Order: sequence, then C-alpha cells, then structure tokens
Amino acid sequence: MAPHLRPGQRACSLDGDADRLIYYYLDAKGAFRLLDGDKIAALVAGFLKELATGAGLQDKLKGGIGVVQTAYANGASTDYLKQVGYFPILLLLSR
Repeated sequence: MAPHLRPGQRACSLDGDADRLIYYYLDAKGAFRLLDGDKIAALVAGFLKELATGAGLQDKLKGGIGVVQTAYANGASTDYLKQVGYFPILLLLSR
C-alpha cells in the first residue's frame, strides 16, 4: 500500500481481528511515517489535555490524565508520557 501513497495522503490498516490499528502516511517530503498504538495514545492524551485546558477544566483533572498501556507497550512511549506529565497505567493481561 505505501508505494501507492502520495505526500499528504493518509492510510491505516487493521490486524486480522480488528483490535489493532496502524496509521501511516507520507510527509511533505515523501518520507514514510508510521503511528502505532503507543504514539496514537500519546497524541490522543495530548489532545484531551488541550481540550481540557481550553475549556478551563485543568484544575478539575485531579491527578492529571492517565494513559492505559499493556505490558507490551513501548518503553520509550512510557518514558515520554512520564516526561510530559501523564500517568502511564500498566494493564496486565493474561492469555
């Protein structure tokens, strides 16, 4: 699919049972960019924080914004969330 993308065009793919999403695009220079679940979660948390701040609700967020991650989450994303003031919440799953 990626060879058919044009700069600025966006696409996504789901895994077999549609419980995982991978979002990808070509930037303005034609470089392939990939946003996995960890990156998407961090972006959504940032967006929610902006909305809360814009609505004057930042004082109502007792304890801040938490992001639920599984034990399979990328460690770099957990470190990033901590650095920018979010609270990663580890979710342990057994199969």
